Amino acid sequence: EGFSVAAFHEALSQHLEPSSMFCAPFQVGWYNESRRLVAEGTQLLEAPEGALAFIVASRRGFLEAVAQHFRKCPAQQSHFVDAATDQIAADLAETHCGAKLLATCYNADKQPYLHVQTMGHVSGMVQYADLGIEEILTDKELAEMKLDLRGKRDARLWGEEGLEKIFPVGLHPKYGGWFAYRFVLVLRGVTVGLERPPPLSFLTLEDKKKALEEYNINGDLGRWRDVPNVKREDTYTPLEYIYFTPQVDGEKRRRILELM
Repeated sequence: EGFSVAAFHEALSQHLEPSSMFCAPFQVGWYNESRRLVAEGTQLLEAPEGALAFIVASRRGFLEAVAQHFRKCPAQQSHFVDAATDQIAADLAETHCGAKLLATCYNADKQPYLHVQTMGHVSGMVQYADLGIEEILTDKELAEMKLDLRGKRDARLWGEEGLEKIFPVGLHPKYGGWFAYRFVLVLRGVTVGLERPPPLSFLTLEDKKKALEEYNINGDLGRWRDVPNVKREDTYTPLEYIYFTPQVDGEKRRRILELM
């Protein structure tokens, strides 16, 4: 009664801004419907279909929020991003979510491992380039990419089925791929009738082809994150690029935070 999604969204956005994070609302049913259609109903959100939820992501500047949390807890040995994310999520829920909202936060990198990419898509936060829902590559381009993937991937790690798998990628109209999903806020006590936003459509066919190729073949270089309209001030800093590269181990990440 008297709940305004727009006002609540604005309050969350203002709370997240100092941590270089942003969010978008969606209805649980949109997400679950998509998972049933394309993923055989895996990774469903156990909540009323009409419940309100928010997908929360970080952008350039988030590393400083991680460093600030690290300074408060210098004895921490690893999982620095998760720890900062969990604290931010807990503060947000405590500040804005009364008991009646039945709020739960899920870290994107922890169990139950919800498919946050789908949430970004259905909420209208990103445009999704996915061979499973649209034709992007010609037969020749598809064959060439699969051949390239076989040359890059190790069968011992990927398995025979994974050697040619082409993963979809989501891109933001302002930040391109220079963002990361961090957590999901689900309000089981708030049932809404949101109007579903139309799918974003700012990427050209060539943009989609390049993003899929770079994401799957040279993902660690981060070129897939660049779309033509992304400004330099919205990309990661060089230090963030290094810190968030998967190959950088926990000890080096800790050292980076110590030096910040």
